[in-house]
Amino acid sequence: MIGGYWYPTIRDTARIVKIGKGGYEVLYLKNLKVYRVAYGGRILKNDYYFFVMPDGYWYNGMLKGGINYLDENKGLVPVTTANPLMRGQYVALEKQIETLHGDTKSFLEKYGTFIFSIVFLLIAGVFLWLMFKEFSTGMKEITTAVKEMSQNTKVMAELVDKVNSLLKTAQSIQGGGLKPI
Repeated sequence: MIGGYWYPTIRDTARIVKIGKGGYEVLYLKNLKVYRVAYGGRILKNDYYFFVMPDGYWYNGMLKGGINYLDENKGLVPVTTANPLMRGQYVALEKQIETLHGDTKSFLEKYGTFIFSIVFLLIAGVFLWLMFKEFSTGMKEITTAVKEMSQNTKVMAELVDKVNSLLKTAQSIQGGGLKPI
């Protein structure tokens, strides 16, 4: 309280968040990172007052009186709350936030197995394709080698036939004609 007027101790920006299928609206305070029940102590167009009561819960409401009421209420600020059942509302709000945002999974937790299986299949497919490609080129080389070997065996057979014919002619020459002394 400054000069007989109440001034806020904390200022924060908020955004309105709709929760559930019914569209229940709450305020999400960006700096404090907490959810609060909206539309109770609306002062101006976009100003809301919240008072932290001795039970620790934030109540939105209006000041009931001025400074002279402090002594009557044992030094506590008299507040007219927008809803006296704020404790129950905050418990329900915490449960609702837990069910909506508490069980959220990250992208990898949600779709990680699917993504990793697709990546594994792609990698396995690439390796199978490379193996098939190498196998096919190896088989082509084997068939060309077999063809060359068959041609070489034909050439070798012709050479053997020629050598045999030369040996026969050499034997026939050795059997007749001049003999060494």
